[in-house]
Amino acid sequence: VVQRQDHRMLTSCLGMELQSSGRHILGVFLALLNVALSSTGFVLQRKAHLEQEEDNPRFWNRALWATGVLLYVLAALPDVIAYTLIPQVLCTTVACFRLVVVTALAHLCLGEHIALREVFGIGMCTLGTSLCLAFGPRRSASGHAPEGDFYHEKAEIYVLLASCLLLLLLLVEHRKQLGFCRLGSPCSFALPLVTGLAYALQKVFNTELGFSPTPNGPFADPKVMVFVAVIALLGLLDFYLNLR
Repeated sequence: VVQRQDHRMLTSCLGMELQSSGRHILGVFLALLNVALSSTGFVLQRKAHLEQEEDNPRFWNRALWATGVLLYVLAALPDVIAYTLIPQVLCTTVACFRLVVVTALAHLCLGEHIALREVFGIGMCTLGTSLCLAFGPRRSASGHAPEGDFYHEKAEIYVLLASCLLLLLLLVEHRKQLGFCRLGSPCSFALPLVTGLAYALQKVFNTELGFSPTPNGPFADPKVMVFVAVIALLGLLDFYLNLR
């Protein structure tokens, strides 16, 4: 009887380990897929802009730009799922690797020159990303958030303060359209700040969604529905700000 119980416990542990490894591999793959799609979409949009300056056919430029935008939008889906499968540290590390991919694609597709300094930086970034993926943390399958609450205790305060700052920066960025502010050059920093803050807030909800228990149905858990809606809204805001 004892041997059977030990065998069952060992089988259960191995099954959980295999399941955790499968989630980790899938999460890393989806994060890399996001980098590939978003980088390709960004470079295609840039190429369409450059060819427009050279007076190339308008239909070709629009088709190229639309393809780039479509790839950039499609890249959001694997990114959202990746944040629910692997720790945020690994997702952000892979996201930083996007700089390497964009630089390489710009050299191949846009004719931009890469000097020895850029090659050295690409090598260092690639090595750092590989080490983080190989020896980085793994997400525990046992952690779940309390019902109707965040998994991380400080997330509520962070979300509240960041949301207030996000609204303030959005007002500053649209000061000319609203006609209530005539501020000068210091407000030029509003666009990159509000874009980065919207992206960071989205990733907070992405990460928290990964710690939410799996609902029995699409409308079973209101918190999951709210998280998904906020992620979609912040994703649209990030897309809008990147087009400005």
